[in-house]
Amino acid sequence: MAIHALTLNYVHAAGKPKNAPRINQWPVVLSGQQVLNVDASFHVGDHAGGCGAVVPDSRGNFISASTANLMHMADVVSTEVVVLLEGLKLLQNLGCRNIMLRMDNVVVVETLRLNEGQNMVATPVIEDCQILLRDFRQVTIEHCNRESNIVAHVLANCGCANTPSLWVDASPDFI
Repeated sequence: MAIHALTLNYVHAAGKPKNAPRINQWPVVLSGQQVLNVDASFHVGDHAGGCGAVVPDSRGNFISASTANLMHMADVVSTEVVVLLEGLKLLQNLGCRNIMLRMDNVVVVETLRLNEGQNMVATPVIEDCQILLRDFRQVTIEHCNRESNIVAHVLANCGCANTPSLWVDASPDFI
């Protein structure tokens, strides 16, 4: 019986078509809407990481970016939520009102969309993010794959090894 089940599983698996490669698509951004792309880098061994945030305008032109070194982080999700909080503060300082948040951590995206996360280590920071989100006129939250979030990823890696940095109007040379 077990051999029969294994054979059926093999036949079903072999008969399935290969997964199509992920297609990177840029979001449709409305005029007057600012996009915040954020990403975190987390190192398990030392519970540290870096954060990267970039804000382009509706045409994709650079507005601002930031990096920071993060210490004493509990896990990847906590690190991603801290990065989002820092990105939201950046948007507030820029005076943005109509925003689209994009990040590659599906757990954080779904937690914010569904207003969940009450039993997570990152709950206090999630609540801070939810409070800040109320200050914006319109908010769209999207999950994106890593390939379409590469600039924030590069910034996060830079944040691991460097002092916090902020760029406004002129992007850093390495992105």
